[in-house]
Amino acid sequence: CITTEDCIHFSDPIDLNIDVLCIDPPQTTSTGKVVMASDFIFPWTDDQNGLTGFHKASFHSREVYENYPDNSVTQYQVGKFAGLDVNLIEASLLDYGDGHLKMLIRSRDTRNFVQYENEMYTHNVSDNLYATDSTDGMNWSPIYRTDFTNNDSKFNAGRLSDGRFYIVSNPDRLGLRLPLVISLSEDGENFTKHYIVREDFNNIRLMGRFKQYGCQYPFTIEHDGWLFIVYSVCKEDVHITRISLKDLR
Repeated sequence: CITTEDCIHFSDPIDLNIDVLCIDPPQTTSTGKVVMASDFIFPWTDDQNGLTGFHKASFHSREVYENYPDNSVTQYQVGKFAGLDVNLIEASLLDYGDGHLKMLIRSRDTRNFVQYENEMYTHNVSDNLYATDSTDGMNWSPIYRTDFTNNDSKFNAGRLSDGRFYIVSNPDRLGLRLPLVISLSEDGENFTKHYIVREDFNNIRLMGRFKQYGCQYPFTIEHDGWLFIVYSVCKEDVHITRISLKDLR
């Protein structure tokens, strides 16, 4: 990782000595642990700077996470090894503030596959988000399927400064990666309010492997009463949408 105090000057790279595909940055949690979301290994440390002392943790058995590194190749092998009908990848963390953590996880239904006319553009039929819970940041419950739909797309979850929970995602399971939606919840379990962030269609300028139509791969940052959503458009451009928290009612 690299660190910064002003978003202008950055440190030299620091080796965290963990073999994972990092999805979100390390987060200080209400368990007292710093936890990182990845595909299926969720490293934790007591170092509040999140720079040293990481240990492996997962909803999978130790046999799985000690023998398979967490990366874009093994994500397919691990699901099969564990006897799952879905590949579980690209997690995002919700912290309920009372020591209860929930890791939401993107799923890809391996029993269904759709390929469109251009062989370079493919789309898997997705299952809903899956989840696993922890009360200490070190041990995670068996996975379970949620009611939250997802379009085989990376998403980003978090909690606003006013206490509400949110998920920014592509919830249309069978369409393209549109619309991009922010969903809100008072309790972190029932997401009952949904706002469209982007729904306009953009053409892919240059076809390529794993290219996808739509607004996708979001990440969020709250600052000075605004929620900034950074995302890819067709895996070709990076766009930013900012939303006033006052408008999220």
